[in-house]
Amino acid sequence: MGRMSRIVIVVGLACLVGQSGCKKPKQFVLTRQQEAKVANAILSEAPKPQITLNAELDGKIRLLGVDIEPASDKLKAGGQVRLTFYWECLQEISDDTEWMIFIHLEAPVSGGGVTRLNGDHHAVEDKPMGKVGLYPISQWKKGQIIKDTKTMKLATPDKRPVGPGPAVIYTGVFDATAWRLHQQDVRMTLSNTAPVKSDGKGRLEVARFKIGGRAAPVRTAKPKELQVRRAIGEIIVDGKLDEVTWRAALPSPVFRQANGQPAGRDLFTQVKLLWDDKALYAGYTVHDEEINTPYSNRDDHLWKADCIEMFLDPGMDSKNYIELQVSPKNVVFDALFKTHKSPHFEESKKWNLPGLKTAVHAGILGRGGRTKKGWTVEVAIPWSGLTSADAAKPSEGSQWKANFFRMEKREKGMGATAWSAAADFHDFSKAGLIRFVSTPEQTRNALVKKQKEATGKAAVPVVPTAVRAKTAPAALVPIKAVTKPAREAAPTTAAPTTTR
Repeated sequence: MGRMSRIVIVVGLACLVGQSGCKKPKQFVLTRQQEAKVANAILSEAPKPQITLNAELDGKIRLLGVDIEPASDKLKAGGQVRLTFYWECLQEISDDTEWMIFIHLEAPVSGGGVTRLNGDHHAVEDKPMGKVGLYPISQWKKGQIIKDTKTMKLATPDKRPVGPGPAVIYTGVFDATAWRLHQQDVRMTLSNTAPVKSDGKGRLEVARFKIGGRAAPVRTAKPKELQVRRAIGEIIVDGKLDEVTWRAALPSPVFRQANGQPAGRDLFTQVKLLWDDKALYAGYTVHDEEINTPYSNRDDHLWKADCIEMFLDPGMDSKNYIELQVSPKNVVFDALFKTHKSPHFEESKKWNLPGLKTAVHAGILGRGGRTKKGWTVEVAIPWSGLTSADAAKPSEGSQWKANFFRMEKREKGMGATAWSAAADFHDFSKAGLIRFVSTPEQTRNALVKKQKEATGKAAVPVVPTAVRAKTAPAALVPIKAVTKPAREAAPTTAAPTTTR
């Protein structure tokens, strides 16, 4: 190809397992060393890959074949696999689509179940297991054959070994922008009659092989548990969480990323729970510098912007469980699923949770010098409304399976955090337990005293403090407790994210 001049390209960061969307592409200038890597990856002769495919995608790109190293009999659980793809550019792509290569490696994972490792990237790996590729498809020239190597660690983000057992690799080309902004799977599709398997959704089956090694010992992690204490007084659902009784509630640990890794301070989220003879109460505290939600109608797809979510399984059997979401605009989504994700959410959301009350308070949280922008949510779920979920008012010592989440719309895609880490929000094997208990007598007596002292006086907010209307985000509706309104027609929107 000759000496290459310095090249400016657009490179996107790879998607991470368990996170939604790819990060926004950025521009940078290749170093001479990186330019040399790209030049060496453009072959002057046709390759002889281990596995020949000759699969054409949209008539623009041909996947000639792939090499897998080490040999399958030497692949070990928790080790590394090096995949080398050979791509031929049949037609230069002149549109503005941000096409990227994806790899899906599906295999058993230590502890049980099957996982998918993602290897979304641009061609020509900068360094082993690096997240940046040096030669995006938009730069490819007609007739070029590109040697694209990708090294993958056979382990999940929480460091569980992948394997031993049968594994399958899929690859293809997808529109990174459509996924990042709308969580839509837009992929090039097989356009010739090559003898290669395709799932009909743009995924080409590259190879099946076996990962060797010994299975790691199965360690059953103790599920998280959150105590639900009895309320000592009436709770007014206004979103402020300022009743004295909320001081008795035990806050959850700060939410972590849905894959179990720590979340940034900007995603600080906690939930606490109370109960009485009438209802279960949930209070969320959410730090949020920029509240973002376009949705106004009940049962809109709230999870595509800022919202909190909760999943409740009173029967602890993943049957007749409830999904509930509340947005910063106090818009509600609720659904009843008979079994795991069934019926489809568009059908399940036709169910109404009778007597549900929710409220949101947005503005400045905290007091004094320790304040943050954000919003708090207050939810009251009456026991009388849970008959469809085969639930009744619990007694002391009763427990349910449950999980709590937050979705955050960001410039670089969606962020998801969880009380109990779960890539699939509907997976109750990854959920925690909520246990209904009494409030300790000492705590109860102290708070009853405070409540009596406050009788007839203006309440002193705990968190959040009230703010002047002019400081509240302009997009928010007036804050008030609401019951779920009459159902409106379901809007037509994009498909849900993979975390659904």
